[in-house]
Amino acid sequence: MKDADTALATALNFPVGVSCGAAVYPADGVSAEELLAAADRRMYEEKRRHRAAAPPS
Repeated sequence: MKDADTALATALNFPVGVSCGAAVYPADGVSAEELLAAADRRMYEEKRRHRAAAPPS
């Protein structure tokens, strides 16, 4: 995925990024809703981390 978003960003001459979140049963939840919420939370944490590390535009 990292190589694909780098190639796309290069081709478009525009910054492109991918953020993913994961959850593990049963540590992060036992229902689909709990697992999805945990994965979603991690995805947004990853997005914030990347934005904080990105150089100003």
